Amino acid sequence: MNSLRIPARILICITLLSACTDSTLSTDTAKVTVPIEIVNNRPLVDVWINGKPVSLLFDLGNSDNLLLFPAALDELEKVHVGRSEVYKTVHEVSDGKPIYRVDLVEVGDMHFRSVNVVEDFHDAEYQADFIANFDSYGTVGTGLFQDHKLIIDYQ
Repeated sequence: MNSLRIPARILICITLLSACTDSTLSTDTAKVTVPIEIVNNRPLVDVWINGKPVSLLFDLGNSDNLLLFPAALDELEKVHVGRSEVYKTVHEVSDGKPIYRVDLVEVGDMHFRSVNVVEDFHDAEYQADFIANFDSYGTVGTGLFQDHKLIIDYQ
């Protein structure tokens, strides 16, 4: 299925709140603007993970840093650091998906060091459909920006 790509003038503005963070700005300003492309009515952000470009869905409902499909994870240099917890019921926790750590994640002029990445939990059919429809290999969540003020605006 072909992706419907609509040029959008939506921007994410990320402003530093605190100097006590593992992220750094490569510019002298405290404001970074990151363009979002709308593909099939979904916001996509270009992210570089350890120098490799990947297009990710920007997901306001995802409080993790990054959730990546195995196809994207296989291409990355990473270190396994544990497993996530998945709740089946309020009282029952099952073994979740692997968590990895990558050295560097870049979004616009922001550089995040030593970032946790969780393997996406959706089945292979969902992942294949997601890749076909959005040309994306996972999601970037709000957790990546937790030490910053995140403003979503459009022009």
